[in-house]
Amino acid sequence: FLDPDTERVTSYETLKKKCKTEPHTGLALLPIAERKDPSNIMFEGIRKTVSAQQLLECGVLDKSTFTRLVNGQKTPLDVAVDQKVYLKGTGPIAGIVLAKQGKMSLSEAKKRKIISESSADLLLEAQAATGYIIDPNTDKKLTVEEACAKGVVDFKDKNRLLAAEGAVVGYKDPSSRKPIAVFQAMTKGILDDKTGLRLLQAQDSVGGIVDPNLGIFLPKEKAVKQNLLDEKLYQSLKQNPACYIDPENERNVSYGTLKARCNTNSQTGQHVLPVSEKFDSSKLIFEGVCKTVTAQQLLDCGILDNRAFNQLMKGEKTISEVTVEKKVFLKGTGSIAGVAAGPLGKMSFTEAKKQKIMSSDSANMLLLAQAATGHIIDPRTNQKLSVKEACARGVVDKEDESVLSAAEAAATGFKDPDSAKLLSAGQAMKKGLLDKNTALQVLQAQESVGGILDPNLSVFLPKNIARKQDLIDEDLCQALNQLPACFLDPDTQQPTTYMSLKKKCKSDLSTGLLLLPKPKQPMTIQGLRNQVSVTELVEANLISKSDVDQLNQGKLTSKDIEDRLRSYLRGSTCIAGVYDEAHDKVMTIYQAMKDGLLRCGTTLELLEAQAASGFVIDPVNNLFLTVAEAYNRRLFGPEFKDKLLSAEKAVTGYKMPGTDTIISLFQAIEKGLVEKGHGIRLLEAQIASGGIIDPKHSHRIEVNVAYKRGYFDEEMNKILTDESDDTKGFFDPNTEENLTYLDLKKRCIIDKKTGLTLLPITDKKKQESTKKNTVRKRRVIIVDPDTGKEMTIREAYDKGYIEYDTYIELSEQECEWEEITITAPDGSMHFFINDRRSGKKFDISDLLEKGVINESIVQQYRTRTITITQLADIVTEKTKHLSLSSSSSS
Repeated sequence: FLDPDTERVTSYETLKKKCKTEPHTGLALLPIAERKDPSNIMFEGIRKTVSAQQLLECGVLDKSTFTRLVNGQKTPLDVAVDQKVYLKGTGPIAGIVLAKQGKMSLSEAKKRKIISESSADLLLEAQAATGYIIDPNTDKKLTVEEACAKGVVDFKDKNRLLAAEGAVVGYKDPSSRKPIAVFQAMTKGILDDKTGLRLLQAQDSVGGIVDPNLGIFLPKEKAVKQNLLDEKLYQSLKQNPACYIDPENERNVSYGTLKARCNTNSQTGQHVLPVSEKFDSSKLIFEGVCKTVTAQQLLDCGILDNRAFNQLMKGEKTISEVTVEKKVFLKGTGSIAGVAAGPLGKMSFTEAKKQKIMSSDSANMLLLAQAATGHIIDPRTNQKLSVKEACARGVVDKEDESVLSAAEAAATGFKDPDSAKLLSAGQAMKKGLLDKNTALQVLQAQESVGGILDPNLSVFLPKNIARKQDLIDEDLCQALNQLPACFLDPDTQQPTTYMSLKKKCKSDLSTGLLLLPKPKQPMTIQGLRNQVSVTELVEANLISKSDVDQLNQGKLTSKDIEDRLRSYLRGSTCIAGVYDEAHDKVMTIYQAMKDGLLRCGTTLELLEAQAASGFVIDPVNNLFLTVAEAYNRRLFGPEFKDKLLSAEKAVTGYKMPGTDTIISLFQAIEKGLVEKGHGIRLLEAQIASGGIIDPKHSHRIEVNVAYKRGYFDEEMNKILTDESDDTKGFFDPNTEENLTYLDLKKRCIIDKKTGLTLLPITDKKKQESTKKNTVRKRRVIIVDPDTGKEMTIREAYDKGYIEYDTYIELSEQECEWEEITITAPDGSMHFFINDRRSGKKFDISDLLEKGVINESIVQQYRTRTITITQLADIVTEKTKHLSLSSSSSS
């Protein structure tokens, strides 16, 4: 039988003994204690109250306890103490405790960098998910809203902690008004699985799985029955996953493991986690590339992870140990220091350049890479120097200082003109302080050494971190990923990457410096001024790779190549001198001027054409000379020396102001170093005498190769092939016509002895009798505003008073028509009209024979009905129609 008071099993006899006999009837009556309404017996749960009935239904109270409570045999206080774990839990980790500083809230510990942000954030979420945010100093339990209002947690953490608090108060179910628990929120996609598991582990470690509708903790087994967990999640929790971060070592750990390490207050039950004292991160200093950097800065930029940082802070690791581990980021792997050459087996790039062991271009690029990665290196002394120090010690040339100082700014920082902040190379490029090619060059060197240099921190950062820090943008990042060939291989002179060059290096045994092997000296052939490598001749399409193979095999000699390419390497088919018909004599151009055969201006033009085409020529002795050599041999006078030295730069190259960069004649025209009209004359002479001259490589090249190398462009080609007066910069002393250099050459003769091109000066006595009658001139006069003197259109253009388009327009308005009648030895006569300014000539006799014009037009001119200018206009129009009709029929 069951005892109605206790609900325990008992015998009937025992029940009878408890009975009382009613006096007037004699009946045995069982006394029963008066019961309380269980729905009115209330307990304080988490955030809300819960009835005894609800506790019975969910299994927190057993029937015996429930009955005794209802019968008054137990008080609610007694039961609350017995069931505290489920009603209030055992409490989360409230904060940390330091040996010297005592207790501290998690937010305060995070602010003071005593524990990592990630570790503190997870532990704060665990507090919110188990009921309250706790202030360990006052032991006050606060809601997230209250904790934010009182400054116990940062306002910026509010939303994240409110989300965690939903594990206690319940998450809003979009389909019903009833709050749902963590597991249910996970199944509905409101909460991700990883976060859900982490919050449930904290709850389980504090008292059980929280039922947000009852406001109590339930054991996992009962939570499964209440649909607060499923079997899979139940098994996951039993495996005690490492969902939290240990503040001591930054390793993953379970919440229960951290709680087990806590100090627990015997009176309040508060749990605080002991944490070791740490060093001041701002006082832990490391040597960066060009300046010092703190441990805190290294953590903030991602070079140090939390674990390494904490080990450093606790003294478990020394600065020296971390420096070794992070050497790539702090110092890099080292740039290419020099060349394995010379008596010591190591030589600076400047010295290698001077001794012609490597090309200037290649050496300059490698010096630029050194400066951009932090230091100029003296491989002989193993010293790392600033550009200024390197110049002072002669490790680099003074003339290279400005270029290298600009490259050095990639390491030390470019100054932002707007804010005075230091900019990286990528940021400087975006601001227009650095061109893209140079930016790619220095950034590729930096990346090959350790990463993208942050000039503010003076450390190398991996490309992905540099991208996040906005040191480079996405376009630069992609460009670097494509491994552009920004450097020159000293062996082949072919473009290559900096990393490819580093891979060729050997480490010096005594210093560890990276040294390039001494470049193999390529087979060379004498060029216009310097030796030219056979590799360059292949690149210029002047010889083939099979020619190089035959050279290496001895089947061809250097002389064979020199003879074959003489017109490209040594010779010049420019107008070499003058042939005086009257005296049957070959003479230099300057001598012809002295003898009165050439005007001074014509002489200068022809000599400049020679100098710009490779050599000043002595036609008498068949010598090809530099300007300096020709001057010493008195082939021209001092009045021409400076102008010819200037023209010779079309062969040796023009220097970009402030740099050692050699550019071609065409590039000098583009850069404004050479006046356009003058430059066109020199270019025209080069082309007519053998080809465009490549000043960097000291030989001529075909026009198509010149296009590719940027020594020539389509616009310039059009100008040079233009037949207008503008491009006819040379004067025929025989006919007094303006001609192109090529046309003037066509009127020359070849010297049978030397093969040189000579300009014949006709014998005036033997010349056929010629009658000239200049009838009309039309000139446009421009007055110099400074002097008040008249100028020609050309002079006004050269002095910059008129634009090029105006110059062309006015030139077309000028003409100087003359009538020429030539009587041949047989007595026949030919009638020409000729424009002395443009060189345009019409054979009137021939046009009459062909029927282009009729006799009546000529008669109108003879009878002065029309002028010679009007005749020229008529003839020009007629011949124009003729050319148009012939082109359309073809």
